[in-house]
Amino acid sequence: MNSFLIVSDNHTKELKIISKNSLYEKNNVYVYEPIDSCETLVEAEKIKQHIETIGMQAFFNEIIQNKNRSVYNDD
Repeated sequence: MNSFLIVSDNHTKELKIISKNSLYEKNNVYVYEPIDSCETLVEAEKIKQHIETIGMQAFFNEIIQNKNRSVYNDD
Protein backbone atom coordinates (compact mmCIF):
# COMPACT_ATOMS: atom_id res chain seq x y z
CA MET A 1 0.00 0.00 0.00
CA ASN A 2 1.40 3.38 -0.99
CA SER A 3 2.12 5.63 1.97
CA PHE A 4 3.07 8.89 0.25
CA LEU A 5 1.25 11.11 -2.22
CA ILE A 6 2.62 13.66 -4.65
CA VAL A 7 -0.04 16.37 -4.69
CA SER A 8 -0.69 19.75 -6.21
CA ASP A 9 -1.70 22.36 -3.64
CA ASN A 10 -4.87 23.95 -5.04
CA HIS A 11 -4.06 27.29 -3.39
CA THR A 12 -0.39 27.70 -4.33
CA LYS A 13 -0.20 25.32 -7.34
CA GLU A 14 3.02 23.90 -5.86
CA LEU A 15 3.84 20.19 -5.79
CA LYS A 16 4.17 18.69 -2.33
CA ILE A 17 4.71 15.29 -0.79
CA ILE A 18 2.31 14.34 1.97
CA SER A 19 1.44 11.16 3.82
CA LYS A 20 -1.64 9.39 2.57
CA ASN A 21 -3.29 9.81 5.97
CA SER A 22 -2.82 13.58 6.01
CA LEU A 23 -4.90 13.94 2.84
CA TYR A 24 -8.02 13.08 4.81
CA GLU A 25 -7.20 15.15 7.90
CA LYS A 26 -8.89 18.52 8.41
CA ASN A 27 -10.63 18.44 5.01
CA ASN A 28 -7.32 18.47 3.14
CA VAL A 29 -9.18 16.62 0.38
CA TYR A 30 -10.21 20.06 -0.92
CA VAL A 31 -6.73 21.57 -0.56
CA TYR A 32 -4.70 18.95 -2.46
CA GLU A 33 -5.11 17.29 -5.84
CA PRO A 34 -3.38 13.87 -5.85
CA ILE A 35 -1.01 13.32 -8.79
CA ASP A 36 0.75 10.05 -7.93
CA SER A 37 1.47 7.76 -4.99
CA CYS A 38 4.58 5.93 -3.80
CA GLU A 39 5.72 3.38 -1.25
CA THR A 40 8.72 5.39 0.02
CA LEU A 41 9.61 9.01 0.57
CA VAL A 42 12.72 8.62 -1.60
CA GLU A 43 10.63 7.36 -4.52
CA ALA A 44 8.13 10.22 -3.99
CA GLU A 45 10.94 12.80 -4.06
CA LYS A 46 12.27 11.36 -7.33
CA ILE A 47 8.86 11.47 -8.99
CA LYS A 48 8.19 14.98 -7.69
CA GLN A 49 11.52 16.16 -9.12
CA HIS A 50 10.72 14.46 -12.43
CA ILE A 51 7.35 16.22 -12.63
CA GLU A 52 8.94 19.57 -11.81
CA THR A 53 11.53 18.99 -14.55
CA ILE A 54 9.23 17.94 -17.39
CA GLY A 55 5.94 19.56 -16.35
CA MET A 56 2.58 18.17 -15.29
CA GLN A 57 1.15 17.64 -18.78
CA ALA A 58 4.25 15.81 -19.99
CA PHE A 59 4.08 13.57 -16.91
CA PHE A 60 0.46 12.67 -17.64
CA ASN A 61 1.38 12.05 -21.29
CA GLU A 62 4.07 9.59 -20.10
CA ILE A 63 1.48 7.75 -18.01
CA ILE A 64 -0.89 7.47 -20.97
CA GLN A 65 1.88 6.30 -23.30
CA ASN A 66 2.96 3.62 -20.81
CA LYS A 67 -0.63 2.47 -20.34
CA ASN A 68 -1.16 2.27 -24.10
CA ARG A 69 2.00 0.17 -24.44
CA SER A 70 0.86 -2.26 -21.75
CA VAL A 71 -2.45 -2.79 -23.55
CA TYR A 72 -0.58 -4.16 -26.58
CA ASN A 73 1.99 -6.18 -24.65
CA ASP A 74 1.28 -9.65 -23.28
CA ASP A 75 3.35 -9.09 -20.12
